[in-house]
Amino acid sequence: NLYYVIIGKFFSATDLGYYTNAKKLEETTSAAVTGALQRVSYPVLSSIQKEESRLRAGFAKIIRTSTYLNFPIMVFLAAIASSLIGFIFGEKWLPSIPYFQILCFAGMLYPLHAINLNTLKVKGRSDLFLKLEIIKKVAYTLTIVIVLLLKLGIIGLIWGMVANSYIAYYINALYSKKLISYSIKDQIKDILPSFLLSFAMGAIVYFTGILLPGGDLIKLLVQTLVGFTAYIGLSKLFKIKELGIIKDLALSFVKKARR
Repeated sequence: NLYYVIIGKFFSATDLGYYTNAKKLEETTSAAVTGALQRVSYPVLSSIQKEESRLRAGFAKIIRTSTYLNFPIMVFLAAIASSLIGFIFGEKWLPSIPYFQILCFAGMLYPLHAINLNTLKVKGRSDLFLKLEIIKKVAYTLTIVIVLLLKLGIIGLIWGMVANSYIAYYINALYSKKLISYSIKDQIKDILPSFLLSFAMGAIVYFTGILLPGGDLIKLLVQTLVGFTAYIGLSKLFKIKELGIIKDLALSFVKKARR
C-alpha cells in the first residue's frame, strides 16, 4: 500500500482518488484470477513434487494456461477502459482511464508471480521465499525513489509499478530455473504466443471503440463480442493448444453444474 501513501504525500487528493479507483477496478479482476490459480496450482504441483520431469511439465502447462486466460482479460480491460469507466462511474472519473490502463499491464503478470512462488512452497523452500520478498521490496522502494527524484509525475510512478512487476517476475523465475530447470527463457517462449495474440486482440477492440458510434453500453457490448471472437479466431488460426484445454475445462464445469 506504499503507493497510496506516496501519491497522497506528493500529489493532489484528486490524483489519489483517481489512482485508488483505477487500482480497485484492476485488482477486482487480477486478484480474482491470481487467487484462483494459486488455489488450483498448489495442490496439483504438490502431488508431483518428487517427480522432476512431471513437475516441470505440469508447471509449464499451468503457466501457459494461466497466461492464455489472464493476458487477454487484462489487455481487453485496458482496451475498453474508456467505455468501461464512463459507463460504471460516469464522466467525472474519466481522468482515471490512463491510470487504469497502465495498471492493467502490471496486472498481467500477477498470476505468473503467484505460480512461480508456488514452486518455492511446493519444494519447501520458505527460506528462498523470504529472501525473494526482501529483494523485491528493496527493488520496489528503489523504483519509487528513482521516479520521485526524476520528477516523472504520477504517470511515471505508475509506469514504475509496471517496471517493478516485470523485475519481480524475472527474480521469481530465476529460482524456478534452479529448482525445476524451467528458466525464464523457457517461460517466455511458452507465454509469448498468448502475449502477442492478446495485444493483437486488444488493438482490434481498442480501434473498434474509437470507430463505433453510440453510447458506452453499446460500445462495451460490441467490443466484448469483437474481442471474444477475435481472440478465439486467432487462437484457432495459429493452433494454440490452450484453447482446447480451456474448452475441456469449461465443458467439465458445465457437466458438474448440471449434476
